Amino acid sequence: MAITVDSSVWARLETLLKEDEFLRVGIESGGCYGFQYTFAVDTQRKKNDVFWSNGKLSVAIKDTFVPFLSGGTLAFEQDMMASQFVFRNPHVTAGCGCGVSFAIPKDSL
Repeated sequence: MAITVDSSVWARLETLLKEDEFLRVGIESGGCYGFQYTFAVDTQRKKNDVFWSNGKLSVAIKDTFVPFLSGGTLAFEQDMMASQFVFRNPHVTAGCGCGVSFAIPKDSL
């Protein structure tokens, strides 16, 4: 169950995180299509976290979310309008026009 963390994420985290902080990625109910990603800076490690690291920076995802994200890529995108962490997820079957919420097959739940 591989998740790729793009080099753009590590570059952004280098400027964003303080010592002992990491990026937590999650999924929550919401939006037009039922689910949306969450991104937060955290310091509290939990026993059900799965971590990706580049040696000094880390990204955590709750183990129950990993199957819904497996095969995807976490990236950081920046343009004239916005800068944000994004997840390119191969399991997504539909998404809203603004790009915030997404749907996954019901048999995946």
